[in-house]
Amino acid sequence: MMHNCFRYRRMMAAMLAMVAAAPLSAVAGPGKDKGKDDFPKFDEVVKDMKASKNGFFKLYYDKKKDTLLGQIPKSLIGEPFLISISIPKGPHFTSWMLGGSAVYWERMDKKLVLMQSETRFNMGKGSTVEDVIGRTYTDTILKAVDIKTEAPGGDPVIDLGDLMKHDLIGLGRYFGGRRMNSSLTRWCTHKVFPDNVELAVDAAMMNKGPGSDEGIMTALHLSFSRLPKNGYKPREADDRIGYFMTVKKDWTTDHSAKTVFKRYVNRWKLEKQDPSADESPVKEPIVFYIEKTVPIPYRRYVREGILEWNKAFEKLGLLNAVQVRQQTSTNEFKDLDPEDVRYNFFRWIVSGRAFAMGPSRTNPFTGQILDADIIFDDSMARYFVHDYDMLKPRAFGSFDDPVAEEFLKSNPSFERTSWRDELTPNFASGRHMHDNEVSEIDEVALSATPRAILGPQGQHNCEMAEGMVHQLNMAHLASVQNGVRDLPEEYLGEIIREVVMHEVGHTLGLRHNFKASSWLSLSEIVSTSTEERPLVGSVMDYNPPEFVSTEVEQGSFITRSIGPYDYWAIEYGYRPLMKGGEHSSEAEMLKAIAARSAEPGLDYATDEDTSSFGPDPFVNRFDNGDDPVTFAKHRMAMASRLQENLADYAVEDGESYYRLRRAFSSLLGEYSFASRMAARMVGGQSVHRDHKGDPNARDPFVIVPAAKQREAIAFLGQTCFSDDAYQFS
Repeated sequence: MMHNCFRYRRMMAAMLAMVAAAPLSAVAGPGKDKGKDDFPKFDEVVKDMKASKNGFFKLYYDKKKDTLLGQIPKSLIGEPFLISISIPKGPHFTSWMLGGSAVYWERMDKKLVLMQSETRFNMGKGSTVEDVIGRTYTDTILKAVDIKTEAPGGDPVIDLGDLMKHDLIGLGRYFGGRRMNSSLTRWCTHKVFPDNVELAVDAAMMNKGPGSDEGIMTALHLSFSRLPKNGYKPREADDRIGYFMTVKKDWTTDHSAKTVFKRYVNRWKLEKQDPSADESPVKEPIVFYIEKTVPIPYRRYVREGILEWNKAFEKLGLLNAVQVRQQTSTNEFKDLDPEDVRYNFFRWIVSGRAFAMGPSRTNPFTGQILDADIIFDDSMARYFVHDYDMLKPRAFGSFDDPVAEEFLKSNPSFERTSWRDELTPNFASGRHMHDNEVSEIDEVALSATPRAILGPQGQHNCEMAEGMVHQLNMAHLASVQNGVRDLPEEYLGEIIREVVMHEVGHTLGLRHNFKASSWLSLSEIVSTSTEERPLVGSVMDYNPPEFVSTEVEQGSFITRSIGPYDYWAIEYGYRPLMKGGEHSSEAEMLKAIAARSAEPGLDYATDEDTSSFGPDPFVNRFDNGDDPVTFAKHRMAMASRLQENLADYAVEDGESYYRLRRAFSSLLGEYSFASRMAARMVGGQSVHRDHKGDPNARDPFVIVPAAKQREAIAFLGQTCFSDDAYQFS
């Protein structure tokens, strides 16, 4: 009889691996239990080693031999904790926060086995199916290490080099398949705290090929931290509002239920100090440390971008929910490690690639966000000021960077759909979506996909920053055409602040919303107003700045504040249920909040909705306004205007003409982009996520009016398909 026995094979493989990892005496039947009497004496093993203070677990370090031992408390055996992974230094991925996993130690005779917890399924404790769920969805063996000795009291002691100097996490796949050389890898960080231990090695990654003695140096940082037991209550997600999610398959649901999936929003635990007060400071605020590497002129804009989100929390009575500390070389924060899971950092890096990223780590059992770091590449500001005209637009789908191209040649597993995707690992699922961002059709994948310890948590594919470089290129050309070579500092500051707001939104749990820019008309967005009012529904969209010519008074370059969708999304994720309030239960409160989805400015569409085959012409990256045809005319007119006398201003005396070619390519790319915005109107359908029965609920699909489709066709006929459209000097 044929049947799907993947899980059975996986369970058997795990059992065999455990047998293989155990010594013969552990599986050969009755016999003498050699036990701790056969271990070397503890005092002899740790002799002359420097002992750490007591903490999550204790360390012993021999600097001469570069040996680091860990004394694992017996109380930690079988207790889940979190391993979090970062790359503090090295090519391509410096300062990157990677994923992590819930793990635990299991003792088997003279070995400690590091097990990865199965967190994607509700294990059904107390239910009739608890036993079969446990037998079907087994935990995963990550590593078995020898116990070197036992401390007084029976705590096992292991060599931590057996974990970190032997590439526990598969670091080699990030560096062209290179292999870690344990003999050349050295300890660089080992710190102990009550609830976490921070370990890092300078890792020697050797080139491929037998016996190769060449390679690169990078670093691997692992944080071992206690999972909080703080009464955090998961909050169910809603498809009308975009959050990263922790998703579990629950076989204990009634057979009449419409789904066996439980989806919870990823969010921080924010509680009022005084639950009965309408307004109260929070017990444990979200604190971001601005790293000392951030250039002083930009620190103001970074701080403003982070603190902007307090406006949304204040609406919920949560005061000072987000706070900022500035790290310097001399203050009390100077020695804080950004990789330490206790701290959230805004970091400045110099990878040579213009991008920013705001990942977070969660408790995989509950979805509680525990840690978040934002990285912002120096090249963004550098390109903003100097090199816009040397960059190709995103429309060309290439990334001319010799280092990156060489990296891609040696990493064929990296997909090539955009430059950000080129530097995003193709994880086991073969998809870039968060492993937990599953829908009903992912049932088989969720059941069958092997997990890796580097499975992404709160990671996302954010291309806002590099796309913004092209937008700034256009602004720079407009400025130069008007005789001004450098963009105003205020302009650069507003762009940095908006990118920071966007990335902080990700760290709060929010996904992209690519329909938010369709809230207002283009004329309302491109106005002379400089007040701090939202110009778009959400900063979680990719919002293009507007830079007008010197003949017109300049208003806000880009939205200066979070929008109505941002307030609404934060309300859904973080609003506390007030005793004696208008809602009797959290479920009732959330239902009322989500039912507002038809209100102006609250439309939501995310990454999956922006594919080339998506029907909704209002869901785009870097568009503006409620009419794509009007926006297309606006952008094409700007590109055409900038084409005029391009050779006179795009290249200066003494410069190579390649600058002219790059400027021309950028404008042609913008022309193409505008055309696509208009073309999507033809046959387009506006998609709404309103639920049946919501107040003022709209139909799920609404055809674009025929008149607007004809207007788009006429516009394209006059531009793209006209023999007069491409007349260049």
